[in-house]
Amino acid sequence: MDILSVVRVVAFAGFVFCSGVALASWAVAQRKVNPFNKTARLLRRVSEPVIDPVERWQLQRGGNPQNAPWWVFGGGLVGAIL
Repeated sequence: MDILSVVRVVAFAGFVFCSGVALASWAVAQRKVNPFNKTARLLRRVSEPVIDPVERWQLQRGGNPQNAPWWVFGGGLVGAIL
């Protein structure tokens, strides 16, 4: 397996991870998942370490922290393309 194949697999895995985190955060925030059950707690525990720094970054620049899942998704997409 050459280095380019490894980079492609890692980039795709990073994109899938970012997409999953963004989807989990969005689902809990939009109440698609009941925010008081075990599933929501698991989704928040997995997604918040990634989403919280993006929310803080947006607040510092005057943005809306509710857009953080979109920024994580877009960052993963751009990172995978590059």
